[in-house]
Amino acid sequence: RLAQQLLLRLAAAGQFPAGSMGPKIDAAMQFVDYWNSKESQLYFSTQTGFPSARLDLATSPDLAKNPWSPKFAAVAPQSRFYLGGQEKFAQIDSDVFIPMIQEITLGKKSVEDATKEADQKLNDLLK
Repeated sequence: RLAQQLLLRLAAAGQFPAGSMGPKIDAAMQFVDYWNSKESQLYFSTQTGFPSARLDLATSPDLAKNPWSPKFAAVAPQSRFYLGGQEKFAQIDSDVFIPMIQEITLGKKSVEDATKEADQKLNDLLK
């Protein structure tokens, strides 16, 4: 079952704590089945421009409804799971990348200063 395989992969990548699945696993698998359906993924992609989680939709003509969807879909086969395998993925995202992006986009720091600070924070977390 696709949903079960996906949940196990997420758990293995450290993105979904395996011990937290418990009695709600069936509900989680139903959601993943729904979320990964062709209909749901096409709707998501055409409404947001983000790529589908399904590689078989990467060449769907329906994606042209949003000009960004085909651009993201074109690189989907080479993409990798965001921070996959990192034990401290949530902390890396919340304490390093998000503040760095915010400081740059709000003009609080230069790109050079913000990325240099983020580099140091990231290296400290990965030790």
